[in-house]
Amino acid sequence: MSEIFEIFGHRLDDDSEEAERHRSTAWCPFMDMKCDGGGNRHQTEIDLTKDLHSDLTAKFPDREKLIPGVCSLVVTKGQAPWIICPRRLLVLARQKIGERTYQLESEIRLLKLLNYPPATRVGIWREVRLFHVGKHKGIAKEFDYTFDYILMPINDVSIVDTLMDDRQIGDERQIDVSLQDIEKKRRSLQKQGFKITEDSQAQGGYIVYDYPRDIPASLKL
Repeated sequence: MSEIFEIFGHRLDDDSEEAERHRSTAWCPFMDMKCDGGGNRHQTEIDLTKDLHSDLTAKFPDREKLIPGVCSLVVTKGQAPWIICPRRLLVLARQKIGERTYQLESEIRLLKLLNYPPATRVGIWREVRLFHVGKHKGIAKEFDYTFDYILMPINDVSIVDTLMDDRQIGDERQIDVSLQDIEKKRRSLQKQGFKITEDSQAQGGYIVYDYPRDIPASLKL
């Protein structure tokens, strides 16, 4: 029978102050935030509103539900444990590489595999779902998939550049952009959360910051 090896980022036999702090607050040291069960295990939440887990209710009096927070298991005694939480495998976030205590080596290896040029700024999107319905040779096809991460180089570009990307035109001379197109795109980008500033030197009069361009890389853990 499998046995828990790590919970909330620490081995069961780890009685350090840090380990106790993470356990008492249901904290994930890999994400540096409250444990979310790995992003796709909400069905494992323990209901603390019922009189079934009095010990947990006493330990977490301010919570109605609790993620178990199991990171890895020992499946066969004497063998290496199995990681069962994708956050334990790899967490990518906004911090610069090396700013988090955990998983530094994994981050470095990943960036080497991506082989982006030095000083490339990379945007990270988590839990990205792609859903598409279409036909191929007259047969209905459906694509429904969720990636743990999408990574893509980001740059500060003109708003006209973003319109060119939408139309998949590589030659600026082939694109005809109206003021209406620009204003519609500006509103759309702001709604999506992009930072935009006016710049008379930029095409279309606006600069869009941290806009994803180039070829994306996807990760499924």
